[in-house]
Amino acid sequence: MAQAPVQSEFLDLAEVAVPPRLTRLELIGFKSFASRTVFQFERGITAIIGPNGSGKSNIADAVRWALGETSYSNLRGKKTEDVIFAGGQGRAPAGMAEVTLTFDNETGWLPIEFREVTVTRRAFRSGETAYLINGRKVRLKDVHQLTASLGHSYTVVGQGLVDSALSQRAEDRRGLFEHAADLAGLRLKAVESERNLAEAEGNIARLTDILSEVEPRLRSLERAARQANEYRDVRDRLRTLQRAHFRRLLLDVSERLSAIESTAASGREMAETLQVRHDELTSELARIRAHRETSADLLDRHKVGLAESTEQHRRVVHQRELSAERLTALHRRRDDLDETQRGLEQQIVTVDSELAAVRTHLETVDSDLAGARVRLQEVEAI
Repeated sequence: MAQAPVQSEFLDLAEVAVPPRLTRLELIGFKSFASRTVFQFERGITAIIGPNGSGKSNIADAVRWALGETSYSNLRGKKTEDVIFAGGQGRAPAGMAEVTLTFDNETGWLPIEFREVTVTRRAFRSGETAYLINGRKVRLKDVHQLTASLGHSYTVVGQGLVDSALSQRAEDRRGLFEHAADLAGLRLKAVESERNLAEAEGNIARLTDILSEVEPRLRSLERAARQANEYRDVRDRLRTLQRAHFRRLLLDVSERLSAIESTAASGREMAETLQVRHDELTSELARIRAHRETSADLLDRHKVGLAESTEQHRRVVHQRELSAERLTALHRRRDDLDETQRGLEQQIVTVDSELAAVRTHLETVDSDLAGARVRLQEVEAI
């Protein structure tokens, strides 16, 4: 009863384990295939027939090359440029060679989650090589791991391979049989496991050396660790004290800054008030200066009027003196010139009235002059 599921599972695996089928081969710039060439492999037997030199072996080399062949001797070449179209018959050399294999993976034989798998390899004359699986760049290692299971399903038998296999030593012939028996993938995994094991052993050896070097220093390291812990405690305590100290300093500075800002605000208000007062005094000074200039002009005009009045007074005084002399003469001649005396007396009355007017005007001028002098003294005092 317990073996029935195992037998059923074995039967299912036997039914599913069908190798993938090569359905398409595409070559661009590979060896003699300068132009894009496509081979469709339908179900059944496909044979490619042609005379010597027509490129039949190049097709087999293309399959080898696309599947990750790195030995150019198996590709009948010496370097990467030998697989790139070299030119001929009026055609320029190609700059790149590309081969694409397409497999039908309906049965899931290949370890990838695609029903159709394309394996592409590109090579450039600069020496650069690229590998792609379904259009995504991969490593050569990924191509080998993907196609390792094709060993017993697809075997490329090149020219002279049978004779070479018969003449090879047993060890060399075993590699061919292992590839045909689908042991290449297991050998790759074994080589990788051995490499990982060697790296692990190397790491163990290095760790052993480090331990042997560190153990004598363990006591000093413990002491250093204890000192480091003490230093960390002291450092944390110092940071706590520094934070508290700096917090107090910050509060003090903040308070002082607030007081300074308040004083600065009061100073700004006082400065604004003083500026307003300064502007007012400046305006008042300008007004006083304008008034002083006006007073100075008025004083100049009064000086001119005073000079004119003085000159007029001098003339009047001179005229009075002349009139007095005339009056004296008239007095001497009064007896003889009565009629003339009336005229002269009338003239004297007229002159006296003019003189009174002149005196009145002179007093007015003197009063204005005294007021102007007082205002000038006030202005000059400012």
